[in-house]
Amino acid sequence: AVSSRGYVNALQQYRGALDRRNAALRDAARPGGGGARARAGIEAWEPALAEHGAYLWQARRAWVTTVASRYAERCAAIGERGDVELRYRSAIEPRDSGAPEAAVGALVDALAANRSSDLRHGVTRVGPHRDDLVMRLDHRELRTFGSAGQHRTAAIALRSLEAETLRNARAAAPVFLLDDPFAELDAGRSRRVLALLGDIGLGQTILAVPRDSDIPGALTSLPRFRIAGGRMDAGATT
Repeated sequence: AVSSRGYVNALQQYRGALDRRNAALRDAARPGGGGARARAGIEAWEPALAEHGAYLWQARRAWVTTVASRYAERCAAIGERGDVELRYRSAIEPRDSGAPEAAVGALVDALAANRSSDLRHGVTRVGPHRDDLVMRLDHRELRTFGSAGQHRTAAIALRSLEAETLRNARAAAPVFLLDDPFAELDAGRSRRVLALLGDIGLGQTILAVPRDSDIPGALTSLPRFRIAGGRMDAGATT
């Protein structure tokens, strides 16, 4: 979604309105800061939050729906045997998720319903900034029940989809950087990660590892560079 100018604009506008509503909430919580005027200051930012938040909600939900099956396929390609799911979790659920005005209306209602609670906490507690991307394995949340290797598998699958989305939108492949991608992975999964990256064809890919011994044997034919003390030794290629 960050490849869309409309999304970036909506995100900037949403963050600006969110900061101002939160500031109004904090002001209202101060001694003598309450009353009708304070509430009006809080409510003033809610239409902008609803308008731009609905755009973000729809774009994020659409992206997750589009890539969910490929995410599961890539996790399986790396070696995950369980039932893998990718979902977008939100506190709002418009009756008609395909209608922009329905998402706007749902956010307007949610902001109004949570206004008193927001006043007590001094922060806006509903909206896309509180939504989450949920990864599940065998019907349980991966972040809670998954192993370190399963976390790494899911992260690589997800990042590859993000890079692919950006490449397709801009017709140019971004530099794809994976930091210590083989940590917590056995040799079999490491080999499958390399095969997956080759099949996807993301363009220039940089794999950073802390030790030579972390490099799988399948990478021995690729260029290597050593970085030490902030300097890169181009002579360390093989």
